[in-house]
Amino acid sequence: MEENKYNGNVIYNILKKDIISLKLKPGESIKETEISKKLNVSRTPVREAFIKLATENLVKVTPKRGSYVSLISTTQILEGFFLRLNMEKAILFSACKHFPPEYLIRLKENLKIQKLLLESSQDYINFHKFDNLFHSIIYEGCGMKGIWDLIEQHCSHYHRLRVLWDSSIEAVNLNKTVQGHEKIIELIELSKDNEIETVVNNHIKTLVDTLDELKSNFPDFFEE
Repeated sequence: MEENKYNGNVIYNILKKDIISLKLKPGESIKETEISKKLNVSRTPVREAFIKLATENLVKVTPKRGSYVSLISTTQILEGFFLRLNMEKAILFSACKHFPPEYLIRLKENLKIQKLLLESSQDYINFHKFDNLFHSIIYEGCGMKGIWDLIEQHCSHYHRLRVLWDSSIEAVNLNKTVQGHEKIIELIELSKDNEIETVVNNHIKTLVDTLDELKSNFPDFFEE
């Protein structure tokens, strides 16, 4: 049987997306043989993907239990929150000083898509995708895309909490996220750097404030 073009890095990205979107749930067993059969590849690239995911604490590989999706780490959520909170303030200070007009247009177009997703389908997975893209555009516009990539690498557990939150709350709270993005655009467009502290705290801290409630509602998904 001829193998397809999937390599270890592609498989890693597929599995990471499924883990962060909670398509693969915390604690769920995943087997190299099943993944290789599903994607029509040998076990070697799948094993490479598992090793990479394990280094990011998204997959646990144990001799007796096999491999399974890591539980959502409270410690890593709080680390991700600290990183996002402080870097977001810094990048917005930079954006308020100078931000290319073409990137401001991209932010506004992205926000339109977020609003359409809420109005038409309540598709929180795609909403989360465009939410992340919104913030990445700011970093890219400030010439700091590498910093965003670093944040993405260290915030996987934070993002899983976000998806869990998005999937278990009413749309009114997602509208608050949109309102936060509207305020961020206003900060950049009008250079309101004196309001950054308040806006970022309100926009990012809301998620972490729900942590105890989500841990209570989904106790099998979390670890300290």
